[in-house]
Amino acid sequence: MPIYTHDFVDLESGLMVATGILHGSNAIQSITVGRHTPKQMQQAVGYLGVVDFTRGIITSDVSIDVVITEQTEVASANTSVYKYALQSVDVGLEEYVLTNVSISFTAGNPATATYGFLTASIASTLAMLAEQSATVRHGEEDPFAVVVGDDASGIAIAATGGGEAGDGVTILDTDGSPTTIADGNLPAGLQSLNFNARINRDNVLDVRSVLPVQFVTTYPIDISADLEVYQVTDRTAYERFDTLVVSGGGQTGETGQAGGWSGQIVQAIDLSKVDESETMAVGRYRAYTFNYTVADLQVPLDEPPAATLD
Repeated sequence: MPIYTHDFVDLESGLMVATGILHGSNAIQSITVGRHTPKQMQQAVGYLGVVDFTRGIITSDVSIDVVITEQTEVASANTSVYKYALQSVDVGLEEYVLTNVSISFTAGNPATATYGFLTASIASTLAMLAEQSATVRHGEEDPFAVVVGDDASGIAIAATGGGEAGDGVTILDTDGSPTTIADGNLPAGLQSLNFNARINRDNVLDVRSVLPVQFVTTYPIDISADLEVYQVTDRTAYERFDTLVVSGGGQTGETGQAGGWSGQIVQAIDLSKVDESETMAVGRYRAYTFNYTVADLQVPLDEPPAATLD
């Protein structure tokens, strides 16, 4: 059996077919498929050890880590996590439900996302190409241009209902000239911004089957956000936000689009602070971390299909 490298993965069939597992048209970094066939040990009075094994509930999960790019699917009301909580994704042999989304923006690093899926069966294998992919990409002019917070095209963050308006943040444009952009009510010194949504799925079982017959979503969906910031003059300004939106910076875009790429990457709605911490350590600056519970999250993922779980 040959050993395959990542460039042999066939994105046109199997799990990753265009109508299959969703990844928002981003640059996939890793795919992990877990196939779970648990066994339950049975014992009996008068006997030492295990007298038999019975099957547990068979499920499979898929986790996809991506780097967000300028060709990402734009977050909108149609990509709310509440939409995915109602619907499944049919890849032909099995159906998947979305269980979690994590999106992270960290200073000096590419924007990343992780998507988790679950199915009530044994997952299909990744399809492989017969020979190495001949597709060669040529860097920043490609539609896969990576979204990086400190890049000239970069990201823009806008907050409403909180925050501290300041003098803006200075970036270097692609020609090296300094440009000041609005701070979006989040002052300079923002180090990281993370979003996480977990969709709670209950297994509905049947005494005649080792597979769940349906996944039922329990509400509300568990959505959280956290941000780390260095400059804080008024902590009360971080108590809550009506919205927190991250989009393309709209400066000189890597893909050469007029005015730069400015699509919406993620939008969090109604953020209420539940925790905060203040940290000072040798070799570091004073940092505040604010943690929020979130009412709704729009994510950079393909719009869910029309079929529902009902």
